[in-house]
Amino acid sequence: MTASFQDDPQISREHINVNVGKRVRMECELSNLTISGNMKGLWLRLEDAEVFFYSTSRINSDQRFQIEQRPILHINNGTSYEIMTYSLTIDDVRLDDGGTYSCQEDNRILKLFLLNIVERPYFTTHEYTTLLRTQIGKNVSIACEAQGKPSPFVSWIKKIDDDQPKTMINCTTTPTTCQLNLLDVNRWHRGVYECVATNSIGTIGRFYTLDVQFPPDVYSSKVKSFHSIGDTITFECLIDANPEPDIRWL
Repeated sequence: MTASFQDDPQISREHINVNVGKRVRMECELSNLTISGNMKGLWLRLEDAEVFFYSTSRINSDQRFQIEQRPILHINNGTSYEIMTYSLTIDDVRLDDGGTYSCQEDNRILKLFLLNIVERPYFTTHEYTTLLRTQIGKNVSIACEAQGKPSPFVSWIKKIDDDQPKTMINCTTTPTTCQLNLLDVNRWHRGVYECVATNSIGTIGRFYTLDVQFPPDVYSSKVKSFHSIGDTITFECLIDANPEPDIRWL
């Protein structure tokens, strides 16, 4: 029931990209069928020689795989014969469904389908909080891991403000992880950071808010040294602190 795979340029090939969870249909035509239904078609995957259907008989028990037939009747010189479209359909496609599928008739390869399963990026960990608190002078590391097919590019960006573009942040990378490393943090490190994972199928993002706590800094305004009796004197000091300080005049 099987035929060896040969790199024959005469064999028709079709490249198919399909997203995980979608439905894919691979269709070829069987020509040597009689009106009596003497079907000798075969569907298999070449990489592991797994047979899915022989004629209309199911070989693989996975119910996601289905056979569809559509006969076309021809009459030539009084002889009746039919051409049958012989289609393999896969529902709810998975990553491990990828490979080279062969439609065969009488042990002859009619058509090859190179099925490539793709998947949009997804984060591999669930974050229950995206608010991170630290103190000035500390080191902060945030790992962001994402997967997909093709493997996504993972990066960190920081939004400066609504009027400025986002700034790329360097990080330590592995094939699936980008770890943001902030050393000796100061008040200017506080803000919103976004981990972005991108491949040819799509882009996803996850936001983190970094809250940097630091002691009060006091900035006093200049006051005239000499005043007349009856003048109103205003003393003003500007304080930057996180968390908000308790301010008193003594």
